[in-house]
Amino acid sequence: VRSQYAINGSNITFPKRAVFISGRSGSGKSTLLRRTMNQCRDRGWFVVYCKFDKQADALMTVFKAIDTSLVCLATNFTSYSPLVNIIHRTLMSSIDMEGIRELCAILPNL
Repeated sequence: VRSQYAINGSNITFPKRAVFISGRSGSGKSTLLRRTMNQCRDRGWFVVYCKFDKQADALMTVFKAIDTSLVCLATNFTSYSPLVNIIHRTLMSSIDMEGIRELCAILPNL
């Protein structure tokens, strides 16, 4: 799946991929995932990692993954500035200021 956005008159395409891994405890899922994520990052991919736990609230797990990803975007702003601009523009055009404040309470690194 590819999403195409126009930024400053130029079209930028962002491929999206999702991977779900399941298996028994100790079967090597985390090791496989870490190695794959490292290879993807080495190739310039932006990777969002989210590990679900039976004890944790699934929505809060997703929020934590997004918040952690925002730190990565901010740290590597030059590499991801088109993506940061898209996120900013989309948020500002979709949510009122009260919604932005509520979102910032959930995602402090926003």
